[in-house]
Amino acid sequence: MARNICCGFALIILVLLNIIVFAEDKKEGDKNLNHAQELLNSLKGCDKSLFGTYRFGVYLGHTKNVGNLTFVVDKAPETSKAIYYVKSSWKIAVANNDFAMEYVSFLGEDFSVISETIDFLAKDKGKTITRKGEIKKKDGFWVFDVLANGDKKTYKAEDTGKNHMSFGSVFLLLRKMNLNLQGDYVFMGINCPDPEEDSEEDDALAPWQNFTITVSAPCLNKHRNKEVMSYKLTINDCLDGDFTIIMGENNQMLSLDSEANSTSIIAGTDEEVAKDIADNQAPETKEIIKTVMVYILVIANEKKVEALDEVMDWKSIQQEVSKNDSSVAEMDLDEFSETMKSRFKKSQGALKKEQADLLESTMQIEIKNNKAIVFIPGSDSPFKLKKTEGKWKITSFPH
Repeated sequence: MARNICCGFALIILVLLNIIVFAEDKKEGDKNLNHAQELLNSLKGCDKSLFGTYRFGVYLGHTKNVGNLTFVVDKAPETSKAIYYVKSSWKIAVANNDFAMEYVSFLGEDFSVISETIDFLAKDKGKTITRKGEIKKKDGFWVFDVLANGDKKTYKAEDTGKNHMSFGSVFLLLRKMNLNLQGDYVFMGINCPDPEEDSEEDDALAPWQNFTITVSAPCLNKHRNKEVMSYKLTINDCLDGDFTIIMGENNQMLSLDSEANSTSIIAGTDEEVAKDIADNQAPETKEIIKTVMVYILVIANEKKVEALDEVMDWKSIQQEVSKNDSSVAEMDLDEFSETMKSRFKKSQGALKKEQADLLESTMQIEIKNNKAIVFIPGSDSPFKLKKTEGKWKITSFPH
């Protein structure tokens, strides 16, 4: 589904919802594309074993619960001219912002979309944002009408075949995929514009693009802090990013991770999907996070700049800064550290406390030989740390 129903934090997990997938007939020699076609050709009639309710929690860093996702799969009413009814409902609350989304999809026997509606509501920094959309076939085109905060836009895609438009469709395809058949399943997708960013006139044709699901051999993967034998699938070139999916026994989707950030959708019971997951990080990792959080909390004005003396390797930082500023090299270490703290003091308050707390759950860390690199989603450069005399200190920071 198009990005025009997404905004803010919701975009992190909704890129998969943004897919309009179409499996094309290709020449017989292309085995990768045949994986997708064989799957669609095998889907006949109504598979009642797919019916039911599927529950997932939405997490930051695999630990902090910020919402939930529920799928309901049932038989479609006869008036819809569809076989399957799929409703996916999302509720997310993060940094005092709330998001609620509901997709209702009517699908054919091969999970191709007959029609779909989207309802999206967000309260972002005190501002209410709404999206209402409908997708259907009309006059030889797939037509996507979206009402964004009262402004209506229409996008079209050429009707060149059957479409698998929503996360609901992809979810069912994953449930029926032969996971013992490793390799690529290549589909086509439409990248619809965001109505808030797009300047095109109504009825503009949305572009098609390749979309690939790759199935790997079974191996041990972690699910809710337990090692389980499962299949790892990757989704590449899907609009704004790549994704990793873990599928368990009987093609149950256990989790979905965004490669661009530390957000995950993790399956669980009614009770599990509403709670945080226990933090099983190694002590070394926790110490690194604690060190970086001092820096972040200084920027958020939750700690005084003097706290930086405990976590910054001023000598290493001076050497790095002097590469682009020769005047820095002439300073003694005390003068340099005071100069830097003065600069930090001027930037205090640039980050809000709730934003700082979220960063604690989203850090991605690599450790090797008493050195660490810490990646923060959205930052162009990482933190670098070095362990000296048993203590981790920052030698470089994003700038």
